[in-house]
Amino acid sequence: MYRYQLKKQVLGLICFSFAFVSCKSVLPKESSILLQHDMPWKQERLADDLMLYRLVGQYYEPYEAYQTVHVLALPKKSKSLQLELLDIRPEDSLSQAVTVDPSIVAAINGTYFEKGLTKGNSTAYLKINQVLIDSVEVDKHHQFGWKHEGALAFTKDQMRILRGDNQIYAKAKEENIMSGAPILIEAGKPVGAYFVKTPHRDLAQLHYENPERHQGVRHPRTAVALTEKEVLLITVDGRSTRAEGMSAKELTEFIQKYFPVQEALNIDGGGSTTMWISNHTATPVHGVINYPSDNRKQDHFGQRQLRNAIVIKKIR
Repeated sequence: MYRYQLKKQVLGLICFSFAFVSCKSVLPKESSILLQHDMPWKQERLADDLMLYRLVGQYYEPYEAYQTVHVLALPKKSKSLQLELLDIRPEDSLSQAVTVDPSIVAAINGTYFEKGLTKGNSTAYLKINQVLIDSVEVDKHHQFGWKHEGALAFTKDQMRILRGDNQIYAKAKEENIMSGAPILIEAGKPVGAYFVKTPHRDLAQLHYENPERHQGVRHPRTAVALTEKEVLLITVDGRSTRAEGMSAKELTEFIQKYFPVQEALNIDGGGSTTMWISNHTATPVHGVINYPSDNRKQDHFGQRQLRNAIVIKKIR
């Protein structure tokens, strides 16, 4: 009897150890990400160097709200995949725009762009492969003048998020630059938590594009973040019962809680928030894995037409 019980205990320990090792082996060898397990994150390897972290329709106690979050993690020094910016003209949905290049394996929507009453007045700085696509045309006092306080800048060898404006971005040596706002994390500090100066105001009374309201209330969000070894592409769904979205403060704190991020930048969100993954089994029809909100339905079909995107491509 004793031998039988001992054998069961040893066998159980071996099984547990194998399960633990199997779980840990999902992560790339050089990953700096170690998720806390107070939420049921799903981890999935999409390619040798590309990880997907999913949190779908989960109640997040600190915010007293349901949240749906998708995070793509790519090593900065991947030998098989690379980050690129995509100019989309004429405007199109993300799932359609990525069809121009079969080497694209994943993508998220990009940054703010001109629309409506500001058509022709660019709100963003965008440079792709040394070609200037757009520069900021609105002044700092314009209602959109806050939308370019930071930028993702990168070459094949380095990547950073910097604070600046047209002049600073024009002097930057990186081949690829995409502006956005607000900066969420800067040198490890959660600056996005303090972007809204008066959080106790009735923000609903402010103009929709007022930065205090725009970043102080819950919306779908898209962000890019940098750890020591990875670049993270992040979407947070919103405007539904299973995904209420986040404010800039909430997104900042959420990112810092789960990922060892040194820098992070908020880009265009709301109805634009979209993540696409090639041939993913969760969405076999057109690849959109999150729940874009432009159709006000909890499905994968509510895409908005975009002007730009951030893509992950195979290195040829």
